[in-house]
Amino acid sequence: MTRFLFALLCMVVSGSRAGESWVLYHAQGADVSAIRQIAAKVAPPDTEVTLQALPNVCKSAEDLKVQHAALSAGVRTIPCLVLQDAQGCYATLPLRGLSQQGVREARNHAHAPQRTQLTAQRLLVADLYYDTARVYMPFISAQEKACAAEHLRLLTALENIPVNTRQFIALRCLYPALMCLYAAEYNKAHTAISEHFFMQAIAALELARDLDASSQLGRLAYEEREKLRAARLQAKKLD
Repeated sequence: MTRFLFALLCMVVSGSRAGESWVLYHAQGADVSAIRQIAAKVAPPDTEVTLQALPNVCKSAEDLKVQHAALSAGVRTIPCLVLQDAQGCYATLPLRGLSQQGVREARNHAHAPQRTQLTAQRLLVADLYYDTARVYMPFISAQEKACAAEHLRLLTALENIPVNTRQFIALRCLYPALMCLYAAEYNKAHTAISEHFFMQAIAALELARDLDASSQLGRLAYEEREKLRAARLQAKKLD
């Protein structure tokens, strides 16, 4: 079961508010002491606030995981305070202009009826970034890259995601990822592995096309599929 499916199935929100653990995201090299004091002024006494530097450039798999967690929480600007309970994040507040009144109002979001839906939307965005980035990062192993592409493929199969979103994933995320894996395996000649990725890339284009052939994404997928077909025929002639 994918992380996205898991989020959709989390329908029960805990009523307990005690002992929450919030995360304060900040830029690398920020004045940690100053921003910690701002957060301490608005956090309830029983709430732990953890500081987390957000890397602007990924140099390791750990950096990528931190970025994924931040996107899953809805972080769009830093520094910011992520309010979360046992069910995960329910509000993200910029540190600038932060007040106790604002925090009190934000804490009501923990019981918002659309919380599960918003969580799933954030997680989908984070997963798309995370899985796509893993394919291109040099410090990620070939096996993990293949797993990332497989997770993208699973997302395209989720019928509870809108069709145009599934098309976008197939055409703009999955297809380029598979072609990247194909290029990495191709070494002046096809191998069983490179051929596998190539055929999966074709399948991704055909999926994007067939989900809605009349849409812009569907037409683009069709055009790309025809270009790929022509290039493959030309390559066979040269062979």
